[in-house]
Order: sequence, then structure tokens, then C-alpha cells
Amino acid sequence: MEYSVDALASLVVFSLALSAALAALAGSLEVVTSASTRRGLVRAALPISIEVESLNGRCVVRAPRRCLVSVVVVSPRKSGLEYRVVRGLAPLEVAAAERDWVVAFTYASVAVRPGAPVRGRAVVTMYGVARAEPELGPYVVIGGSGYRVVPDLRPAASAAAPESSAYLIRNSTLALGVRG
Repeated sequence: MEYSVDALASLVVFSLALSAALAALAGSLEVVTSASTRRGLVRAALPISIEVESLNGRCVVRAPRRCLVSVVVVSPRKSGLEYRVVRGLAPLEVAAAERDWVVAFTYASVAVRPGAPVRGRAVVTMYGVARAEPELGPYVVIGGSGYRVVPDLRPAASAAAPESSAYLIRNSTLALGVRG
């Protein structure tokens, strides 16, 4: 009986010491691995603006940093609208005539290069032309020779301080504000 109490007490002491040592080791491993993997990393940031430039029958979508860009080229035709979607890393070059609408999306901003007037109305999302307005934005509604970006955040950006607003307008581009 005396040996079983001693064995139980030593098992409890050994278990507590082992768990404390493993907890300390796990904490130090996390610090060591995070310090060693941070050397080559660059702080991630979303682009605050994208631009669509026209160059002799082609358009170039530029961003301050390399990012995934989804470009929808909408071509007004007599029979209706034709569109194509091109995805790639910025700067992205896309074939587009002067009469084509070029709408560029990232996950943080939208840029539009207007083209020839469109008969009726077209709703352009980052996946193509939609039949109806989607519930979630951003998307662009093209009507005639004008367009509007939804959600329209210019009134919200002027009413709220840029630090407290999630979206902002910079260089005629809708951008998602990121703190950090």
C-alpha cells in the first residue's frame, strides 16, 4: 500500500513537470518558427487604386502592386452585348477596341474605361454580365453612355472620416480601406 501511494504521487509530480516542460517548449517553438519565417515575407496590402490605360487597340490594367485582376470587356453590338472575362496579375494587357467598355475589378477596387453607348442597361460583375443586379457588390451598372459603381460610396466617404470608413474613393476608384 505504501508503494502504491508513492507511485501515484510520483506519477502526478512527473506528469505535472512533463506538461509544464512541454508547454514551455511549445511556446518557445512558436516564437522561433515565427521569427525564422518572417524574414522573407512582405506585409500584405490591398491595392488602393487600379487604372485602365488605352494603348492602340489594347488596354493595360495597372495597380501599385501585383494583384489578381478580373477584367470584363463589354462590346456593344447591334444584336446585343458580347463580353469576355480575362483574369491575371497586374499589369494585365487586354485586347479591347475603342468602342468597348473595359471594367477592371480587384477584390478591393473597381476601375472603368467607358466605351460606345449601350442600348438598354448592363450589369457588370467581376464574373461577367449579369441579368439582374446582384445582392452583393461591387458591380457596375452601364446605361447609355454613363455608368455607376454600386455601392456608391462617395456620399459616405465625404460624410465620414476616411479613417473610420471601410470604403473610400481615391483616383476615381472605389477602394476598400485597410487599417494597419
